Amino acid sequence: MTFMGRSARSSLVVGVLLTVLGALVIDHGDRVGLQLIHLGEMGLALGAVLGLVPDRAPAWRAAGFAVGFVAAWGGFALRAGVLPDIPLGRAIATVAVLGVVTVVTVASVGRLPLWAGLLGVAAFSGGYETTFSTNPAGFVSDSMTDATTIALAVGLGFFAVTLVDGFVRSHVDGSQPTPPTPPTPPAPPRALRHPVAAAIPAQRDSDAFDDTLVSTLTGEDR
Repeated sequence: MTFMGRSARSSLVVGVLLTVLGALVIDHGDRVGLQLIHLGEMGLALGAVLGLVPDRAPAWRAAGFAVGFVAAWGGFALRAGVLPDIPLGRAIATVAVLGVVTVVTVASVGRLPLWAGLLGVAAFSGGYETTFSTNPAGFVSDSMTDATTIALAVGLGFFAVTLVDGFVRSHVDGSQPTPPTPPTPPAPPRALRHPVAAAIPAQRDSDAFDDTLVSTLTGEDR
């Protein structure tokens, strides 16, 4: 049984990998001085989604995610330094963030998937919103810490899933690329497709020639 081209065996391997990786990140994340104990699970899950969705090349997916991630950081920068902390200010920041993601996606002529950019927006906004609401004045330091933490967790999930899922699908599942469809042979000429119909004009010409010849000979006899 498969889902979007992914077998149950591949899903099992990826799920086990994420489980082990998540336990290690959450348990030992404080050793790198980041808030992985709070943001590691979300980051790993989003990175896994980014790696599992078979839409465009992994590099383009990662680039689209980065665009949304940076755009979301810029939205918080507007709220911290320019816009008032009221619903209207948040609405303007939201419009600016989503507008940037949309424009960049369209400018890439479809190379950057829109969903990956929106995933990047959700990753940063979901991980930093609570911290920003608690301490807007600490935007510069707090946003850098949370951005680094989320990016690290997302990167771990993305690269691990991309590598392992690709290896499992190609070597364990034995999936092979679909052979190319042979080209359609050209249609035969009209005379070959309709031999009887093609012979009718020739038969008519032959009959006309015979009638002419008979009439000539008859006239000479007279």
